[in-house]
Amino acid sequence: MGEQSKQYYGQLDGLRLFAILIIIASHTSAFGLYGQGSAVVAIFFVLSGFLVTKPFLSLGEEEFLTVKGWVRYYVLRLARILPLYWGLCLMFYWISDQVFPTRKVLLENLFFLNSTGPLWFLQHEMLNYLVAPFILWMIGVLKKKLHCSNAWIAVILWIGGILSSLIFFRSAFFVLSWSGEPRQIRLGLFILGMAVGYTLKAWKESRNPKWVQEHLLAQGICDLLLLGLLLGISVFGTEPMLVRFFGESYEGYYVGWQRPLLCGLMGCGILFLLVWNGEGAIAKLFRKPLLVKLGQLSYGVFLIHYFLLEFIVLVPNKRFVLLTALSFGLARLCYDYVEQPIYRGVKTLWKRG
Repeated sequence: MGEQSKQYYGQLDGLRLFAILIIIASHTSAFGLYGQGSAVVAIFFVLSGFLVTKPFLSLGEEEFLTVKGWVRYYVLRLARILPLYWGLCLMFYWISDQVFPTRKVLLENLFFLNSTGPLWFLQHEMLNYLVAPFILWMIGVLKKKLHCSNAWIAVILWIGGILSSLIFFRSAFFVLSWSGEPRQIRLGLFILGMAVGYTLKAWKESRNPKWVQEHLLAQGICDLLLLGLLLGISVFGTEPMLVRFFGESYEGYYVGWQRPLLCGLMGCGILFLLVWNGEGAIAKLFRKPLLVKLGQLSYGVFLIHYFLLEFIVLVPNKRFVLLTALSFGLARLCYDYVEQPIYRGVKTLWKRG
């Protein structure tokens, strides 16, 4: 099981790399991908929900039946996210007023009260992480008291994720502040990611969990579906492509904003196929050591590319290349000397305590 876990996590790091590259291309208007970042961000929301379920374990939610489990979860999440984020925010506030023009704007972003630019994603992720233990606690109770199987938990989460998305995306109440404007929360996409996790847990408990790995035709079909979803969420759903195929009425139409649930379901399909078809060609490609190492830097790259964005003024494609190179280079340093040392240190202290 441990070997399988590492394999799957490698694939997901490759997926992170794919998503962050599309986001940078979107923010630099490179390769005609303008405005597509909001669609690909759905992959990160779904992926976060998926990983919080510990999908490579039959259980995983039992720790949330204790107060200690909740505290551990929050401490480690904060240790993973805040040091780099706060450090970069303070540094760029000191360097220039282009990102945070006033101290008020800085403080609002530091404490996720209001977000600017792409930092809205992190604001919504923090809400998802805040709510996650409540959901996992309820799952633990359902399993312990009502003996619900992983299959039934998956059904409940699929229904809950879809319904909550429909409600949240149409509501003026379930919002967070983005540049002073309301933006509907993405908690439903996070729940859908959890549904994928429990679907895979249920599949592993089936009679033949390795069925797709034993049939080359099934692997090929899964790879074709996966390729279609990857292209659909990154290329064919862009504004230029929509205008080209469906007419000028789609000018200014950004799938990620207008159809977030659709993007979330596409993200679920990508995630499920990538893990379920673990021996497929795309999964193997995403597990390449170089892609895994680059994918592990995605959080730092996401933050750094935004802070550098206003300082690099070139034609779109050249801007993308330079911004990507600088972001990954700096993110590597941050990962090795900030993110991992702090996270491992906190984790070690927790174990000793």
